[in-house]
Amino acid sequence: MPNVYVFADDGAQYYYNDDADFGNYTLYTTKYVDEPEAGTLQFNYYESDLDNPIDVNDASYTVKDDKLNIISTISGNLTGTDEAINQEVKDAVAIANEKEGIGATDDFDSYVDGTNISAANDLWVESDTIAEDDTVYSSVAQVSSMYSNSPSNSLYLEDKDGSKPKATRQFVDGNPVAVGSLTVDVYIPSDQGSTKGIYVNLGNGDNDNNSFIQVMLSTTSKSVTLRGGDNGKTAFTDIDQKLLELPFDIWTTIQFDWDGSSGSVTINGNKVTINETNGLNLTNTPSQLMLSVGDNSSMGNKAYFDNVDSDLF
Repeated sequence: MPNVYVFADDGAQYYYNDDADFGNYTLYTTKYVDEPEAGTLQFNYYESDLDNPIDVNDASYTVKDDKLNIISTISGNLTGTDEAINQEVKDAVAIANEKEGIGATDDFDSYVDGTNISAANDLWVESDTIAEDDTVYSSVAQVSSMYSNSPSNSLYLEDKDGSKPKATRQFVDGNPVAVGSLTVDVYIPSDQGSTKGIYVNLGNGDNDNNSFIQVMLSTTSKSVTLRGGDNGKTAFTDIDQKLLELPFDIWTTIQFDWDGSSGSVTINGNKVTINETNGLNLTNTPSQLMLSVGDNSSMGNKAYFDNVDSDLF
């Protein structure tokens, strides 16, 4: 497989090399500095000594037709092609990241169908499900092959007892992050057993009111509503009462972007910009993603989630 460089948005540089174990990447992590307006790049170049990469601090670069061209007197001129569509590379990168505890898209495909998500990957935390206490709860958060927006699996949540089951994935070290981006795919079957809702919550706690931005997919009004947690109070601040009609039986992509003072939610290409004046609660700086279905007074809501993606995990 090709050796791969990844330049993450947070300034981390990842280098994947399989020379020591063909087909299995070893991950090397350093930092890089990108000045896109100037077209300059400072990075670490791995030539022969993997433990002592070359500090390339004089590089300029261009990107054209998905090819990265680097000009440097230190490393010499380099050309790289985009390997993002190479599934073999993506799978090997995901395995290397998982070994090192570094975020990669979680597509749930490497987990066993029917496994509780917290058992499949302990970076996911369940609450109000059989994994927490099967003598109290019957609701589930499990790996499923029923529907998938990746090759095989997704994460399935169903409220079977009115407990409003939750699956939570914290950012690295659980620390709040003022600037970030995150995407998740959601599939809502039309055969809902309840007319409540599905919730995708970007926030810093287990309660809905701890949300920075919450996307509520209502199976009652069949609409998508954005809400901000009201600083621990019971009420929410509605940001956009009806963003769009709720799509059943298809995959919906939700993207969060935020920079500390404002944010945006993009759902299937429909973008809403949010700030403090129209509902964003800046005190709830996000530290996690929480997925939940149903309501404490009903049962039967269910949804599938896939391709949870952020550099923050």
